[in-house]
Amino acid sequence: MRFTFSVLLLGQSYEQPSVSVTPSTIVTLGENITIHCVSRYLGATYYLYKQQHVLLLVQALNYDYEAVFPIANIKQSDQGTYGCLYCLLHYGCSHLSERKNIQLAAQVYPKPSISVGLSGILTIGGKANIYCNSENNLHTDFYLYKQGTSLLQKVKNTQSSEAVFLITSAQQSDGGIYWCAYCFSSNSDKQCSKFSDSIHINITDPSLKTPSISVRPRGLLVLGSDVIIECEGPENGLNFSLHKASHLIASQLSEPSRNVTNFALSMKRLEDAGNYTCLYHHRENPFVWSKLSNPVELIVTERSMTTIWAGCAAGLLLVVLLLLLAFILYRKRRKGPEINKRGQVINMPIGADAKAVYDEVSYGGDLDGVTYAVLNQDSLKIKWTTVSDSPPGPCVYASVADDRNREGH
Repeated sequence: MRFTFSVLLLGQSYEQPSVSVTPSTIVTLGENITIHCVSRYLGATYYLYKQQHVLLLVQALNYDYEAVFPIANIKQSDQGTYGCLYCLLHYGCSHLSERKNIQLAAQVYPKPSISVGLSGILTIGGKANIYCNSENNLHTDFYLYKQGTSLLQKVKNTQSSEAVFLITSAQQSDGGIYWCAYCFSSNSDKQCSKFSDSIHINITDPSLKTPSISVRPRGLLVLGSDVIIECEGPENGLNFSLHKASHLIASQLSEPSRNVTNFALSMKRLEDAGNYTCLYHHRENPFVWSKLSNPVELIVTERSMTTIWAGCAAGLLLVVLLLLLAFILYRKRRKGPEINKRGQVINMPIGADAKAVYDEVSYGGDLDGVTYAVLNQDSLKIKWTTVSDSPPGPCVYASVADDRNREGH
């Protein structure tokens, strides 16, 4: 309801009410304030106005001298000059109260940092701590804000530079975007910091069905090749997100008539290899997600399959050649002892029979019926000749004698 005071001021004859604001006329964005209007009359009707426009009216109880006007979740547009008056039925209205200027605290201090544990992903019923740090500014009031509800929690006059805001049992409604600020307050003034950066808190709902994931083409991927990762959910029109090692890679809406979406990736670096998963949420609830799908692994190599197979073939051929060379060396080593055995000089001691032969030769004895072996110490140095098919001719044998026999004769 909005009136101008030209209507209410007709026939005014009562003294003005007193007006006050709690907790302060300097407030932080999102705070709640209460404007109190008090008179000496029971059961009056009170009007709250802002810059000449009536905002609210309250009928006080017959046993109360006060009207209370709450203003919740202060916004930029709530700044301004406020006052009140009261009216008595059939008797007229009072003069206007003094004015109270309600303003947001100046944001003159550096913004705090904000963080949340567990990477900002909570399971329904889980716990989380949100940290707001003012960087060594002590004795401050900390404020936690959430998009859609503005001021969510307040921690007063902390003895450290950090405040901890608790989520004790996460629900779907706890998902959203958060930020924080801190303020210094005195009796007459209040100054605050700028707002921190925002953080996102997502809720995992185990009741949602797990999506499936697949990749094509399958198998080893060559550096620079393209791949399609397909995510499939239980319903049409879902919003899918693709993750690699818990890091968001991309988000994509499926078509309204399909429950599948495709993520096209190019394997430009070896680091693009790894395990990929996907999950989804409904469009109307962007902070409540399904569980992660099973992972699919992408393996990336710098060489193509043709090059790999050619390398394998070359390696196999080299192994075959090495084995053949080893076989040839083995055969040569086996033939060597046979040749040495053939050309070996046999050193036999001269026994009684040999000495008898020597004596016969030396003294003109008969050599018929005696067979002799030719012993040649240099036989290994002589090149072997081909054995002729013709019968051997007569041979002249040399007698063998040791030095002692030679000296005796």
